[in-house]
Amino acid sequence: MLGNSEDHTALSRALSQLAEVEEKIDQLHQDQANADLYLFSELLGDYVRLICAVKGVFDQRMKTWQKWQDSQMLLQKKREAEAKLQFTNKPDKLQQAKDEIKEGFALTFNYTGNPFPVKSALYSVRSLMFHSLCPTHDKQESLKVLY
Repeated sequence: MLGNSEDHTALSRALSQLAEVEEKIDQLHQDQANADLYLFSELLGDYVRLICAVKGVFDQRMKTWQKWQDSQMLLQKKREAEAKLQFTNKPDKLQQAKDEIKEGFALTFNYTGNPFPVKSALYSVRSLMFHSLCPTHDKQESLKVLY
């Protein structure tokens, strides 16, 4: 605009080129800002997904823990029922109660011996991997933006 009003042609051309350079610089700043926004939004999205996954893990652990506690309570009730049957001397129902205790013990052992500790160890390993890899990745991405 300023270049059009100038009578000197060389100065007019230089002012027009300066205006074009400023427009290109402004466009580069906009492109860089958009790229930075995309990078940070992806990083933030990764953290949100990680938090959702950790929430799911804790929900699953809580459910497994509750099932284990319920099976232990049920086993205790069956043992009390067996003791009551022994006290009242009812041999016909006593064998059925012993079978139910064996079944309940197998269920409790299943929750004690298999899923809960294995899942806990798996989640711990994944957590360690995330905490060892993410800070360096985040630092690298931040340095890309800054430089």
